[in-house]
Amino acid sequence: MVKVLNVLYDERVGGPQLRVLQVARRLRPRGFETIVAIPKGDPRFTSMLQDAKIPYRGFELVRLRDTRNLAVHARYVARFWPNVQTLRRLIREYSVDVVHTNGLMNSQAAIAARLEKVRLIWHLNDVGTPWLLRLGLGPLLRTWPDRIAIASRAVGGYYFPGHSPVNGRLHLLYAPVDPERFSPQTDCSSVRAEFGIPVIIGRLFCDEPRSWAWRRM
Repeated sequence: MVKVLNVLYDERVGGPQLRVLQVARRLRPRGFETIVAIPKGDPRFTSMLQDAKIPYRGFELVRLRDTRNLAVHARYVARFWPNVQTLRRLIREYSVDVVHTNGLMNSQAAIAARLEKVRLIWHLNDVGTPWLLRLGLGPLLRTWPDRIAIASRAVGGYYFPGHSPVNGRLHLLYAPVDPERFSPQTDCSSVRAEFGIPVIIGRLFCDEPRSWAWRRM
């Protein structure tokens, strides 16, 4: 049994949380056990983990926030190293083989994996990281992970413009879609009528090829 510690820095139910839940369920029959580390707070996602019988640990896990509130940043600094230590204890407690961390700015799990000498997957989902943080954390991102997962080509081009020194470790990994639950053949007019929505607005992302090397997992 391969044990994976997946570290999420937001406890609310959203895309990354549902992705972790879906993948953990599908990997279990293949010999992978997922343990989720998550901040305390909103109990809805932890209830979903309980229902799926996926082990988790909630604690005061902090992340950088876009705010001018100095108290928020002070709490981040104060809790950063205790977060690393807690994650190290979880790695030892569950005999973790692989640590999966989400987002460039969330580096506590990467440091814990490095100190405990276990494999690291760094998953990048967006293009919102400020350039100064990209510059500061770039060396860690390029050298520490055993694998780097990117949600799209655009994400890869954002973090690894031009020639990349991570060739062979960079993997394009789209968010999973369950075809049994999602049917693009559904008549949109019936959906709008059911929920009383006059119009449906979506966002279209153009994912242009870049000049760096990637491969699909």
